[in-house]
Amino acid sequence: WQKIIWCRAIMMAPCFDFASIAANYLLRPDALEDCCAYCMVMNYAVVQAGSKRSEKSQKYIGRELYFQEEHPSKKRSHMRELKRIQIPLIYTKREMPSISELEVDSSTPSSNAEMQREYYAKLSLLLLYPFRDF
Repeated sequence: WQKIIWCRAIMMAPCFDFASIAANYLLRPDALEDCCAYCMVMNYAVVQAGSKRSEKSQKYIGRELYFQEEHPSKKRSHMRELKRIQIPLIYTKREMPSISELEVDSSTPSSNAEMQREYYAKLSLLLLYPFRDF
């Protein structure tokens, strides 16, 4: 557990706005093409370009990874791989449904279970399936 840093950065954390997180993922570096949103936040951090503190920091490994040309902060920031993973905490407007609400053992699920299944599937795909655009 000593190698894990807890993080509040995946969906809608208080210190980040959703638009910048979405831009960071959609316009992520080419080297992270096959990386899902969850894994990107878990293994990489956005670093301000020219930051002396980040260059001396022992929390990064590897080289600088640059955002796509369209990224609004391309000239001011880049990504670096973290030496230790950070566990993303997921914030959404609605809670993730529990497995019991999905009625997975039912061949005729209720309409509520069908809606919960769809929500669960959409959120899972957004977090765990690599993509570039909607």
